Amino acid sequence: MEQKLRFAQKEEAKQIVEWLEGKPGYDAAVLDYPTLKILCSYNDVPKAYVPFQTVAMMESTANNPEATEGEVAQAFRDCVKAIGLLASAAGMRELYFLATDEATAQMAEKRGFERMPWPALRMKLK
Repeated sequence: MEQKLRFAQKEEAKQIVEWLEGKPGYDAAVLDYPTLKILCSYNDVPKAYVPFQTVAMMESTANNPEATEGEVAQAFRDCVKAIGLLASAAGMRELYFLATDEATAQMAEKRGFERMPWPALRMKLK
């Protein structure tokens, strides 16, 4: 039987939380994010719920090769503040940054980012 899709209903909140609790990485705070939507895949009964949200994805850093480490760190901090302000104004509650080297990752951690224990996956849409 082919499954259908719909947005989850408010009366399903308890079931969604029950199914999410105990999953690695589950963060109950996400359920209160302004941009959160939850999809439900179902046929006669729900088979899965997929919460999703809008986030700010910082792509990469293009640093002047002549800039000092301190100048690069200050520039990164300034940009993170600005992106955080814009994201928050749009109802987003999370920033993501894919560090391409260990030094950049450590700099990001010093600015409040946390390492995620799961692989980052991407799907480009056409």
